[in-house]
Amino acid sequence: MKTTIGALRGAIKKAIKATETASCSIKAEGESLKVIAASAQGSIMIDVPVEGTASCSATISAKQVGAILGGLMDNLQCTIKPADTGITLIFGGSRIKLHQTFEDGVTDMFAESGKEEKITAFTATGKEFSELLCGPVAYCSKSDIRYYLRGVQAIQDEGLLRLTGTDGVKLCTARSHIKTNPKMKDCIFPRSVAEAISTVFSNSDVIEVKQVGDASNMRFLLSSDTTKWIASAIAGQFPNWRRVMPKAKKFGATTISRDAFASAIYRVVAASDDPLIRVCFDKDGVTVQSTDEEQKEFFPSELSLKEKIVIGATGYFLAGAIEAVETSDFQMFLDGSDLDSKYIIAPVDAKISDWIGVCMPAAIT
Repeated sequence: MKTTIGALRGAIKKAIKATETASCSIKAEGESLKVIAASAQGSIMIDVPVEGTASCSATISAKQVGAILGGLMDNLQCTIKPADTGITLIFGGSRIKLHQTFEDGVTDMFAESGKEEKITAFTATGKEFSELLCGPVAYCSKSDIRYYLRGVQAIQDEGLLRLTGTDGVKLCTARSHIKTNPKMKDCIFPRSVAEAISTVFSNSDVIEVKQVGDASNMRFLLSSDTTKWIASAIAGQFPNWRRVMPKAKKFGATTISRDAFASAIYRVVAASDDPLIRVCFDKDGVTVQSTDEEQKEFFPSELSLKEKIVIGATGYFLAGAIEAVETSDFQMFLDGSDLDSKYIIAPVDAKISDWIGVCMPAAIT
């Protein structure tokens, strides 16, 4: 059986990323070659294009992938042959034997899922799904005892897919043109799964996302022509994010360079050695300054304000919220003109028009 180093290495890296595990398995059976991985958070099977037949299997670790397959040309041919207790990989002038025993329980998991209720929630290309995930993933929590914040909520909003992520301080919600099944249930994708989507699936892949099981034991079956991936949903009640959405009236609306403004925040924080900052909205523009007002950076802009508004923020939270915007310029305004106001962030001329970020203020005494 023959394939290329690029095809084999790519499938292995996808499988390891999807399951966040240290190893995966290679299984050749007849005219099929699959890369298989499993962990507590899910299981994945990826078909690798091949010529010829073979019947053998073995396990390979992430460390071995880098040591054995790293640095080789993608188009280098790789021959897969059975070994006494595993697989022999032959490429260039090398013969590598993988002996570690492979125990296949993953295919059984896919077979079991076939007996449960399935709902095709939505279908999208890898590009569409990845672009919609980008903002909500950046805003959701990486580690929080509130486990339901460590994921991206998916709901249907007027027949379209809406994704929302929050860490309790900042929140992003986005809706695209991806159509949903009316029977789709509200659910939460784990952050690790959401982050891996763009790695596992290419932009042109058509991904069918099915919900398997009931709300207490829901899993996702994400499928394309070459990949089957089962991942567990996060059980829990997502916060009522709609209550923090901005009101119709905007205060201090301005358009600013994303990178320049985020960099200014980082510089002020670093120079003042204080995580808190003040953002001043005045009729002539916006100023990022330290709490002691020693460090300042000004961004000129004509704002429709009668008086200056000063709002506190945790610098890294606000900068992170801004950096998640996909466009080079972003619009920022305040949801209210007092100290209880929130920072509202939105892209300018974005591919996803219904995208909004919210960052809560910080009280500075």
